[in-house]
Amino acid sequence: MVKMNRQTFHLLRDDELIEACFNPLIQRYKEEQLLGNDFTPMFNQMTPGQMAMFVFQTYYIHAAESLKEYYWWSAYYLATGERWTGLKSSLKFFGEDELLRVAEETERVLVDSNHPLSFEGFDLSRDHLHQHPKLLASIEALEEKFQDIVPGTIGRIAAYIRQHPEEFIGELE
Repeated sequence: MVKMNRQTFHLLRDDELIEACFNPLIQRYKEEQLLGNDFTPMFNQMTPGQMAMFVFQTYYIHAAESLKEYYWWSAYYLATGERWTGLKSSLKFFGEDELLRVAEETERVLVDSNHPLSFEGFDLSRDHLHQHPKLLASIEALEEKFQDIVPGTIGRIAAYIRQHPEEFIGELE
């Protein structure tokens, strides 16, 4: 958990607050990966709010970058199974029904397009999307919805953090 003074906690913009709570977690994740360690024990020590925020944020920071990234990271998370399930669970945790519907529609489009549901055979390039016009049209519409909805999601996640600081902030000084 992060330490933060009370004034900073209340003055940070929504995205800054999420980033302040996320950064120590992602840093630990990267350290564990570099050491070749399993991240699961650390993940299981997080509070439910931290888990949901972490999973959402790891997806969001990549998927929000562009249409290609939205497509590739959605396909990648779906192929992992566990991460895609975690993403949908995190959206449910925060009550993000609209964004959950977009994720489920994205899943349906990817499954209907025969995208890999495991890492076996996962060799998808980011350019794959532009080689398939029907898939491109579907993903473009979903990514647009995603981009429209996400600012509200960020606001609601930050509101959750502000309402439950004990799940994210070790100490408000």
